[in-house]
Amino acid sequence: MARSDEHNFVTDVFIETARELSRSEVFGYAEADRGLFDFACVLTRDNSRHLVGIYAVAAEILGCAVRTIGLGNLQLNRDGRRWLAVVKNIQNGNATAAVQWVVGALEYESYFSGVGIEMDRVAVFSEPIGAAYEAFLESLGIRAIWWNEDGLGGSGMAWKDSLIPVE
Repeated sequence: MARSDEHNFVTDVFIETARELSRSEVFGYAEADRGLFDFACVLTRDNSRHLVGIYAVAAEILGCAVRTIGLGNLQLNRDGRRWLAVVKNIQNGNATAAVQWVVGALEYESYFSGVGIEMDRVAVFSEPIGAAYEAFLESLGIRAIWWNEDGLGGSGMAWKDSLIPVE
């Protein structure tokens, strides 16, 4: 089937727009099954960036100096203590995948960005992770923080370290 100049223009603009959204690292772009359509794609939004900002402000309110490390990671400093915080958006309620990702990300970041610096580790989630994962993370020395309908909540270690604002 022959394509008109107009059709080619609309197709090119759509594809370029989707690629630009993907480069912003807030959206992801992947081609989907075209079926009966000329083009199709799936755009996914990474909500963890918003959570990074929310937690950075909360940490500053708690008296921490906050520094961004890479995408979605924070270094918190207060009274001579340092924490490395990794933020993860839980997608489709899959806390298992989020917890696995956070453990790997914290190990990686601890090794590469914290060489020679003693830092405690923090995982910040977009929703509660459940008691079993809270206990698992604490057994690894990782403080867990999550967003819930009442604001920020967290594990015993996170509360003990005063990493969660009290309203």
